[in-house]
Amino acid sequence: MALRAATREVDVLLTPTTPITAFPSDQGEAVVVDGKVSEGLSWTPYTYPFNLTGQPAISMPAALDPRGLPIGIQFVGRFGDDHRVLDIAADYEANRPWKPAYPELIKHSTY
Repeated sequence: MALRAATREVDVLLTPTTPITAFPSDQGEAVVVDGKVSEGLSWTPYTYPFNLTGQPAISMPAALDPRGLPIGIQFVGRFGDDHRVLDIAADYEANRPWKPAYPELIKHSTY
């Protein structure tokens, strides 16, 4: 629980959600990061540690990349401090310059 101890004195930690933007949902786990295919879920280095420690975390949209794909940020709180993370996320959502803008959906329907 070294991570929990390291963040004990931190009100909130802000990290990227992932080191890449969104990718096709049917791509599976073979994700390319920095030109290399990641192994397993190694493309999630900023989220899984907090899942393991049980710390409250929330991912939110921050911006869109030049292709219109979402870029996420993650707020992480101290163990048991769920309300603070939710309050910060609500404040961010209410005051951020983000406006819902969604890339055009590609239809893959065979119906």
